[in-house]
Amino acid sequence: MNKLVPYIEENMNQVRIKLSEVPNIRCMKNEGTYLMWIDCRELGSNEDKINQSLIESGVALQMGSTYGPAGRGFVRMNVAAPRSVVAEGADRVSRGFRNLLSTMSTSR
Repeated sequence: MNKLVPYIEENMNQVRIKLSEVPNIRCMKNEGTYLMWIDCRELGSNEDKINQSLIESGVALQMGSTYGPAGRGFVRMNVAAPRSVVAEGADRVSRGFRNLLSTMSTSR
């Protein structure tokens, strides 16, 4: 247990670094859990399109609206996994958000 918390914290840091490269995405500060809340509200897209883009990029995250209206516009990512799995997941999440942003800018 003594090594688990720092390991998960480092996984979170790696996800934050990766997703900080994506415009309009913000990782929330965690409060004692291994499920990371990612704020997508500034993307200007709806939950269905966000979910579809993530799935097309090979990752499925839990939509925040599952937890009620306050969760709308957020997704949750599990970071309690081997670092290589979390890094691959963060790459896919980043790709999903970038693809969504790209399709939104070309449809305008």
